[in-house]
Amino acid sequence: MGKKFFISCLAALILTFSIAPVSAAPSPTPVSTTEVAGTARAEETRWYFRTTSDGKNQMRLWSITYSRWLTDWITIN
Repeated sequence: MGKKFFISCLAALILTFSIAPVSAAPSPTPVSTTEVAGTARAEETRWYFRTTSDGKNQMRLWSITYSRWLTDWITIN
């Protein structure tokens, strides 16, 4: 009985979905190039290195894009 019930439910589902109307997705609207204000660009950075008077090596990150330091001096050894 369980097998017949499963097969009949499966057949009912197949018939239900095959008869249902298919709706088409709306066509996408074209994007005008005049709407784009600018191009996104990655921030440019540069590492600066120094050796302190006590012999420690340090580095610091500078933002070329925004003209400011992004980190404090980091001791690397």
